[in-house]
Amino acid sequence: SAAFWKEVELPAGAHATYVMDQPRARNHFMPAKTLSLRGPGGGGWVVTNKRLQVCLRDSSDRPAQLWGGGRIFAAGDCHFGAVLGRLDSVANIKDALGDFHIPPVPKNALAAVAWAQLACRNIIAAVDGEPLK
Repeated sequence: SAAFWKEVELPAGAHATYVMDQPRARNHFMPAKTLSLRGPGGGGWVVTNKRLQVCLRDSSDRPAQLWGGGRIFAAGDCHFGAVLGRLDSVANIKDALGDFHIPPVPKNALAAVAWAQLACRNIIAAVDGEPLK
C-alpha cells in the first residue's frame, strides 16, 4: 500500500519485489552458476560461502569463486540453507555431516532472520573496511 511505502521511506515504491511463499526456489533472475543443482524442491537455491556472500558453485554445490566481487549477499529463503565444506577425507556419512561450514537449517522465518542478521553485519563490515564474520 502507499502508506507502507511512505513508512519505509520509499514513497515511489520498490523497483522490484520478490516473494517467496513456498519451499521452492524462485531465483531465476540469478546466473545459473550461482544456483545449486540439488536441495529442497530439486535445487535452484543461491550458493553462498559462510559469510553469506554469493558464490559460483562447483560441481558439488560447494561455494567456489565469489560472484559480484563479494559484494552480493543472500539470506533467507533464497539461500541454499547450508554451506558445504570439503569432502576430501570423508569415510562415511557421519564424517560428511561434520563437514559443513554451516549445517543444513530449515527454510523458516527463524532461520531467515538469523541469516539476515549475519548478512547485514557483513554488509556493514564490508562498507567499513573491516573483516567479515
